[in-house]
Amino acid sequence: MSCSIEVKGFKKRYRKTVVEIDDLRMEGRLSLLLGENGSGKTTLLKAMAGLLRHEGRITNTEGAVYVGSDPAFPSAFTVAEYFRFLSSLSGNVSEERIQGYLETFSLADETHKSMAELSKGNRQKVNLVQGFLEEKNLHLLDEPLSGLDKKARRALADHLSAREGRIVVATHELSFLARLSARRYRL
Repeated sequence: MSCSIEVKGFKKRYRKTVVEIDDLRMEGRLSLLLGENGSGKTTLLKAMAGLLRHEGRITNTEGAVYVGSDPAFPSAFTVAEYFRFLSSLSGNVSEERIQGYLETFSLADETHKSMAELSKGNRQKVNLVQGFLEEKNLHLLDEPLSGLDKKARRALADHLSAREGRIVVATHELSFLARLSARRYRL
């Protein structure tokens, strides 16, 4: 856990935009990437997860799980069916673990609903739960507060504070920061 994440000479070109980060070193278990919309937070997280080609070097992010802020789910599944499906794919996610996350994020009473019936906030909760079910050493959360109410935000902050492994959260919502003991990095 003592390894830092290092970004050196990072550059990602889009048609009209270039995201550049010369030198960034993130240390500690919980890191917050701060910046306005368009500052490169999502680009950097996707690159850290190996989802984008880029110039430069990023170290110590092998096996990262990226959790975006705009989830797309199969609408025909209910919440319960979706998590059973995920469990069958991985083969190592217990029903008890899933149930624990459903209770933590107040989704236990929503399991009978189809994914299409869920509110934006509940879709985001499902998105977070599916990411946390992945037992990896690095979770990259891109704007995880999107659509969450105050109760869900508190549950997320409490979960992030207690969770083992390294977590990088990208956000532009400064009010969330007060609840977390984390290192902050501005883009």
